[in-house]
Amino acid sequence: MFANVREQELEQMQAGKYPSYYMALRVGRELQGLCTASDPEKATLTEMLDELKQKWFKFKSALSEKYVLFSVTVPLYKY
Repeated sequence: MFANVREQELEQMQAGKYPSYYMALRVGRELQGLCTASDPEKATLTEMLDELKQKWFKFKSALSEKYVLFSVTVPLYKY
């Protein structure tokens, strides 16, 4: 039961950050789509979007690592 509460807390942390990530990604893609092939900003936007995706995946993996470490250190008891 305690592990389920911890899992819910981690999911809430991720869910709280997801709207910001999704909005930034969507706006970035729209701006990238408005650029022409010769615009120097297109390359900058591509780099920024790639960096955003990498940070998001690092955040998600850090949360999952915390959950795995927590579930290993705290044994689950069934009542």
